Order: sequence, then structure tokens, then C-alpha cells
Amino acid sequence: MKYEDIKNEISINNFKHIYLLYGDDEYLKDVVFNVLKAMIINHTKMNYEEFKFNDSSKIEDIVNECSTYSFSGNSKFIICKNTGFFDKNEFSERLIKLYDYIYDNVYIFFIEANVNKRLSSYKHYNSSNNAYDISKGNTDDVKKFIFTRFKKEGISITAENLDLFIEYSGLNLSFVALSIEKILLYMADKKEVTSEMIRLLCSGITDVKSYELCNYLCKKKFSKTLDVYYDMISLKYGIPYFLAILFNTFYEMYFIKKNNIRSSQDFKIRKLIENAKGFTLSGLKKIVKDIMEYDHNFKTGKIEQESSMIILFATIVNS
Repeated sequence: MKYEDIKNEISINNFKHIYLLYGDDEYLKDVVFNVLKAMIINHTKMNYEEFKFNDSSKIEDIVNECSTYSFSGNSKFIICKNTGFFDKNEFSERLIKLYDYIYDNVYIFFIEANVNKRLSSYKHYNSSNNAYDISKGNTDDVKKFIFTRFKKEGISITAENLDLFIEYSGLNLSFVALSIEKILLYMADKKEVTSEMIRLLCSGITDVKSYELCNYLCKKKFSKTLDVYYDMISLKYGIPYFLAILFNTFYEMYFIKKNNIRSSQDFKIRKLIENAKGFTLSGLKKIVKDIMEYDHNFKTGKIEQESSMIILFATIVNS
């Protein structure tokens, strides 16, 4: 089933106890999941507890959570993100048997980047109308999304520039949404999106992911930071890249704070000014020193990637 199918089902309060949301548009999958949660809560008028599983979880734990009642008596949202279970045949039988363990007040969501459509588990979920392909939108849908988002802010964009926007950002709504945010920050009191803004701010995956990672760190959203970090790890980014973007970002924020820079015509500087407000001057100085120390430790072979970067992210978020 497709995105349009689940939209129609949500609009008539047709909810299912098992969902498999898969595809390449991470932003849209998150939107669909959050809308489903909100609408189910509104429709059922119940209290829910959330139980989260990921690629390090065991399928037996998910089965047990589905088949047991909550100690509090509340209903359950069981959220399984990028588990990889639908990509391996060894899990197929147990995934199919999950249907036997779901009781009325349990809703389980599999939010997967990859599925193997040849597996019996996928075929079962698909034939039962529980599987939804949430992939990149078509051109008209994405144009409508961009136009509506700008219109909501009282800003116009021409048909020609909508085409240019998509040419630079692609059809993946996660990238499109970030590009829109960057343009809105850049525009100040301007009322029309120009081709120059699009060419300047709507760039590819490396820029978007780096921007997203640093933005979540500066907003001190640790779990969101880790989500982006693991996405970048899957794309083979290594410690030198992370340390470089972190050093550049936080050194510039330290420079801005130290020199009491409060305004700029440059989008990047304005964003750094905004983010620097969440830190003290001494805090930024310590962060820069920590990054330099991590860089030295990496070059001398004292640290490895995953745990060291997570510790560094935690240090920044707690500054």
C-alpha cells in the first residue's frame, strides 16, 4: 500500500494494530507515525505508554511486550525502528506470529529503512494491508508541500523557482523540509523566494546532514542528534569528518560570543548567533577544547568511533 492509502485511512479513523512503514523518505515516515499516534490517542481516548526497540533489540522481547499487559493498566505503543527484521529470513516466522499476540490496546509500529519483499514476513504484512511504502513523493506532491509551507509564512514562490527548488533539494521531504527552514531563516523580512536563495541554500545530502546534526546539538536534542549520527555512520562518515564540522561550528559560535556579534546579513552567521544563545562563553570555550582533545586522541589511536562520538555529543548537549 502507498502513502495515499494510509492518508485516506487516517482521515476516516481506520486504524490497525500493526503497521509496517518502509521506504526512503525518513521525514515522511516520521510524520505518518506521529500523526497515527496522535489520531489513535484522540480516537480511543486512552493513555498510552511507549516501548522502543531498535537494531540491537531481540525479537523475543518485542513478542513478550506485545503479549503482556502493562503494569499501569495503560495501552501500549510499541515502536520498532530500523530493526532489520524484515531484511532477514530468520525472523519471518516470528514476525508473522506477532498477529496472534496483539490484544486490543496494543499498537505496534515497524519503521524500517529496508525490507526484503521476497520474504514471507513482508508478503504476509503486505497481503494483510499492514505494509505501507513511504517513499519519495512525486513531483506534484512535493511542489504542493513547498508552496503550502511558504504560503503559511506569507511568502510566495514562482512555478519556475519551485522547479529549481526540487532540482537542488530532490524529492526527499527530509531534505526539502530542511532547505525550507534554511531559506526561512535567511529571508528575514523578504516576501518572495528567489533563485539566488535556492542556489545558495538548497544543497545536497552532505550539507543537509551536517546542518541537521549541528542544529540538533545546538538545540541540545540528544536523541535527535544520535538519529542523524547513525544515519551518517551508515553513509560511511568517519571521525575526522565529524570532528571537523563540530570544530568549525563551535569555534565560530565561540568567536561570535566572544566578540559580542549580534546581527549579520549572512544566513550562516545569523544561525550561529541564534545557536550561540544556548551556551555560555566559558561553555563554548570548553567544548572547543574538548573537540581538540578528541581530535588528538583519535590521531594517536586512543579512541574509536561510536562510543567516543556519543560521549562527545553528550558533553556538548549537557554544557
